[in-house]
Amino acid sequence: MPQFTVTISEDEFKALEWDIVDVQEWIQNAISEKARRTMDTLLEQRTNLNYKRASKAEKEAEVGRMDLETAKERNKRLEKEMETLNA
Repeated sequence: MPQFTVTISEDEFKALEWDIVDVQEWIQNAISEKARRTMDTLLEQRTNLNYKRASKAEKEAEVGRMDLETAKERNKRLEKEMETLNA
């Protein structure tokens, strides 16, 4: 499972602690929610699966079978296409 490190200043952390009980839990929830919404979008656009009724496991399995271009790859491809059009 991928792990990520987030770096913030002590003052940023102090401010977050004022507003959030558990910063680590909040970060985990935020990224999990983003992933859920993105999976729902992929399922809606690329399958006939009803993402509103599918379990998390079903969603993950379906997305796992997809051949997806990453955002980084897509941006690079689009940049090359734009260069070709402007040449």
